[in-house]
Amino acid sequence: MTKIKKRPNNIGLLLLGGVLGLPAGIILSAFFPEGSAMRVIAGLGGIAAPPVAVLMYSSKKWAEYVQHMLAEYEVTKEQLRKNPGSAQAREAMLQTGRAYYSCMREEGVPTIYDEPAINNDMKAILGT
Repeated sequence: MTKIKKRPNNIGLLLLGGVLGLPAGIILSAFFPEGSAMRVIAGLGGIAAPPVAVLMYSSKKWAEYVQHMLAEYEVTKEQLRKNPGSAQAREAMLQTGRAYYSCMREEGVPTIYDEPAINNDMKAILGT
């Protein structure tokens, strides 16, 4: 069975990036003379860069996870096409379908609209 992950907490990631960014901004601004515009720009850039980088990395990893879940769902749909009488193939499709739809929801739980979508996929495969 596929483990369902919840969407990452962006507030926590921003705080982590800010903790990393503050010292980076201070260090970068020290390379420029007192009162120069470049000192301010380097300091602000150093503070802002880590949170942005952490969010971009997190978003990329989350998109990869969603693509992985979709691929798993497609595999179980194909298994059901090959073996339409198998109760195990139906159960596997239901489980991976729920996991796939869950990862696209903010709370990490399928909505009342997701179950009918999975059942419609199953009906289309089985021709019922």
